[in-house]
Amino acid sequence: MPVGSVGASPGAISVHPDGQILYSANGGANTVTSFFVNQTTGVLTSASSNPATGAGGIVIDSAGAFLYALN
Repeated sequence: MPVGSVGASPGAISVHPDGQILYSANGGANTVTSFFVNQTTGVLTSASSNPATGAGGIVIDSAGAFLYALN
């Protein structure tokens, strides 16, 4: 899947505690995609897409150290 594509069936989004990265769980594409958030304009810039079988939800711990993909 191309970086920046949210893929089929985006099911959940979560924002890193520092507000600089948005994550999208894409159950149909079996990926979690990340985007950098422009702090001035809010514009998203694609960062990466990683495999996550059946990702239907995502949670980031309060310290921002771990992202958990739920299926």
